[in-house]
Amino acid sequence: MPVNPGSFRAELTQIQLGRVIVQLGRDSPHLSRGVAGAGRIGVLVSQHGPEGTIFNGRAIGRDDLMMFRPGAPLDSTVAVDDAWAHLSFTEDGGEALTEGWGAPFSSADRYRFLPGEPSSLGPLRRCIRQAAQFVAAHPGDVAADGFAASLTDTLEGHLGALLAGAGLWDGPTRQTRRVLGLVAGADDYLRANLARPIYTAEISAALGAAPRTLHSAFRAVHGMSVHGYLQRRRMALVREALKRASGSTALVKTIALAHGFWSLGRFSVEYRHMFGESPSATLDRQRSGDRVTRQG
Repeated sequence: MPVNPGSFRAELTQIQLGRVIVQLGRDSPHLSRGVAGAGRIGVLVSQHGPEGTIFNGRAIGRDDLMMFRPGAPLDSTVAVDDAWAHLSFTEDGGEALTEGWGAPFSSADRYRFLPGEPSSLGPLRRCIRQAAQFVAAHPGDVAADGFAASLTDTLEGHLGALLAGAGLWDGPTRQTRRVLGLVAGADDYLRANLARPIYTAEISAALGAAPRTLHSAFRAVHGMSVHGYLQRRRMALVREALKRASGSTALVKTIALAHGFWSLGRFSVEYRHMFGESPSATLDRQRSGDRVTRQG
């Protein structure tokens, strides 16, 4: 879910190395929720600015790493344009790497934070960046003998050095697990009711959680209140409804009211701030598209 005006922007470069997958990406500011896929262990290196990012309820710095196992929650709020690198290992390979460098996961941990330093992260970042540049310039050479084995060995060496010098890992506390579980339950409820607006009282009752508890959980995980989160969701539903609509501009008022936006002046301002255009502009573009389709 984007958090800045205008459309969401993202780019991704991916390098397949057999048991290791390297990804480099850039994203616009956004909220996201996901779960780590089966069979892989991932290492995420964010390279955002000093404003920071909230990941699984924790504010992380530019030089922090996050390592996660299959099934780990991946809840993030990114307030600035973000650049990141991600290394994905086979589950057996990732477990062997962490154990071999003296930083194994405990049996209960799905993810861990690793505080890094610019001096120790520099070689890893340079290696990933240079690999991406090589692939972009010489895509036909990626399959050459030795490329995957050499790059995999170098990446694992740099990452292993970080693990060896990290000291104690910082894993999720019991409180963090409870908060993430509450937000996950809210997300499940929202997914089960995608087509209609949801309000705080309803989701609080459905989860058996006090509004104050729910508010605190969303603040910790997403950096905003549950009310603000649900309002953004309702705004996104309005946009989808306008994209599907055809007819008069009066539809904007009808759709806005149906999704709980009764102060139409404020609704228009917030809609423009979130999507970079007015609600009527979204509807006009849809109507223009309908006219072109009918004429064609």
